[in-house]
Amino acid sequence: MLAALVPHGDRSDFARRVGVSLSFLHQICTGKRRPSVDVARRISHATGGAVTVRELLVGDEPALAFERWSPSDPEVTADDVLRSMGIQPPAPPSPPNAPLAPAPGARR
Repeated sequence: MLAALVPHGDRSDFARRVGVSLSFLHQICTGKRRPSVDVARRISHATGGAVTVRELLVGDEPALAFERWSPSDPEVTADDVLRSMGIQPPAPPSPPNAPLAPAPGARR
């Protein structure tokens, strides 16, 4: 999809705008490499959302998104990666000392 949106002659300018080398952009366009979450967001923004973060990170293999995510990235959380894949993150766990609710119909 990205290759169709960014003609070969315009790739140098596009690579400069998203902050990657022309070589790396070519590898993304040909499917040889996938970008980091940050680069995927910049590409998505530069294409006006025509190419999504999910398309760039995941393609047909959702597990690959986590390979590209770094827990040290302060702007992108694991939940952000899940959302970029179209998956609703799980609800946070209950506090460890929270009282358990009695089962319906149970006697006290």
